[in-house]
Amino acid sequence: MKRRLKEHRMAWRERFAHRLLIEDLSRKAAFAAEIEHIAYYPTVGKRLRNLHPGGRGCREILQSTRDKLSAAGKGRRKPAGFGEKVSKAQKGKPKEFSPLGREAVKRTQFRKGHRNTPEQRAKIEEAARRQWLDIPAKERSRRATQRNIAAWSKRDETARKVIGQNIRAGQMASMSSEERSLMASRAARAAVAADPEVFSKRTSSQVKGWWASLTPESKAEFIAKRAVKIAEAKARKKASVVI
Repeated sequence: MKRRLKEHRMAWRERFAHRLLIEDLSRKAAFAAEIEHIAYYPTVGKRLRNLHPGGRGCREILQSTRDKLSAAGKGRRKPAGFGEKVSKAQKGKPKEFSPLGREAVKRTQFRKGHRNTPEQRAKIEEAARRQWLDIPAKERSRRATQRNIAAWSKRDETARKVIGQNIRAGQMASMSSEERSLMASRAARAAVAADPEVFSKRTSSQVKGWWASLTPESKAEFIAKRAVKIAEAKARKKASVVI
C-alpha cells in the first residue's frame, strides 16, 4: 500500500488525502467494489483523480501512452526466442478479465459471425510474415520440417497420394524436357535397384499407356529424336574404338 500511494503521488506531483478501505473480497468482487466507490464519492462532494470508472485493476493504459509505446516499438526487432518465452510464461495461466474488459472482448472478438476485414487480415498476415523472417534461417527450416512431418502424419494414404501427384505435376511444369527425362531416368534406376521384377511389369503397362496417349505427330517426333540419339551414341562408340 505504501508503494501504491507513492506511485500515485509521483504521478500527480501533489499530495492528497487518502483513505484505506480494508475489505476481504475476491478479485471479481474487488473490481465491482472499486466501481461502486468511484461512483459514490463524487456524489458527496469529493474530487477524484480516477481517469476511468474502475473495474479494470491496474491494467488501464491511456490511449496517448499506448500511441507513444507503439511508436517507440515500431521497427524494433525482438530477440531470438522472445515469442517462445512469452508463450511459456503465459501457458496455463487463467485469463482474468475485469467486468468492463469482459464486455469489451464480447463486443469485439466473440461476436457470432464476426469476420476480420480484408485490411485487418492483410495487417495480421504482414505482421506474421515479418515475425517469421526475423527467425534465423536454420530455425525456420527446423520448424517448417516439424510442422510438415506433423501434418503428413495426420493424412491417410489417399490424401498423401494426391499431394504427391500435385507436387510432381508442379515440378514437371517448371522443368525442361531434358530435366524431366533425367529425373525419370534416375527414378527408374532407383526402382530397378529396389525390385527389378515388379518395376518391369509396372513400367511395361505405363509405357503402353503413355504411347497410346500420344498423337501421331508426337509419336513421329519422339521416333525422330530417338533415332538422332541412337546415331550419336553409335558415333561416340565408334570414335572411342578408333582411338
